[in-house]
Amino acid sequence: MRRIIFLVFLSFYCSFSFAQNFNNVKYIGVIRVNDIGSFAYEINITVNDNKIIGTTITTTGNNNETKANLSGEVSKNGSLFKFSEHKIIETDIKNKKTTFCFVNAVLNKKTKGKIDVLDGKFIGKDEKGEVCATGKIYLVRKSAIMADSVNMTQFIKKVSDTLENIKKSLNTITELSITEVNKVICNGKKVRIRFYDGNIDDNDEIDIVYNDKSIVEKYVINRTGRTFNLTIEDGKENLIIVNTHNTGYSGLNTVNIDVEISPYQIKTYRFEAPARKSIKIKLVN
Repeated sequence: MRRIIFLVFLSFYCSFSFAQNFNNVKYIGVIRVNDIGSFAYEINITVNDNKIIGTTITTTGNNNETKANLSGEVSKNGSLFKFSEHKIIETDIKNKKTTFCFVNAVLNKKTKGKIDVLDGKFIGKDEKGEVCATGKIYLVRKSAIMADSVNMTQFIKKVSDTLENIKKSLNTITELSITEVNKVICNGKKVRIRFYDGNIDDNDEIDIVYNDKSIVEKYVINRTGRTFNLTIEDGKENLIIVNTHNTGYSGLNTVNIDVEISPYQIKTYRFEAPARKSIKIKLVN
């Protein structure tokens, strides 16, 4: 299965005269890809009348960093943005079989605590025009984040507090023990968690059990993975058990686990285990 890379192509219209040009304006935000996870982005755009041009950097600072062109348009009152990606400028991805998922989005401009915010939905399409992803986009002006104003609304403060952690979490993977119970700290009782192959698609097969109930059996895990919504329940152990059936075609059975700490931050865990091994993960609120 070819690896799918998600790109977000965002735009922004400042609170000045609509016909002005804005050069080298930077924004930073988050894309939430349904059943995949959340990723950080840095965007540079220019607005000229109702036309948008610019570039975006996907997974900034990560070894999959990718830069692309974007274009689109804004509504006459500057409150609605439509745009799409049309060309990869440069990428650190070396795998020639990579399939890029190009984002087509519609975002609404909002002002929260004097901070300009863009949010909305997107549809990702591959080179054949087939849908390869859906999700939501959240974006704030980078200069506003850096100012860290005490007058920010709760929404913007949450984004501001977690953006740097997003970048760090994209590059940091915590190794899980295959012999001891691993504790994973969650934010709240509702937990969104994704299991996927942390190496290559080589037919690694697993079972996943949570609080003695089967979530999935004989799942041949891949790079896309599966996402589950779990609940931390009072009076229960809240224990995930991942049982490995085999070691696939290459090396050990390798599983990555993304735990969504907030809508803007993901913590990644990983284990490598032989066949017929049970890895225990305790969710802690």
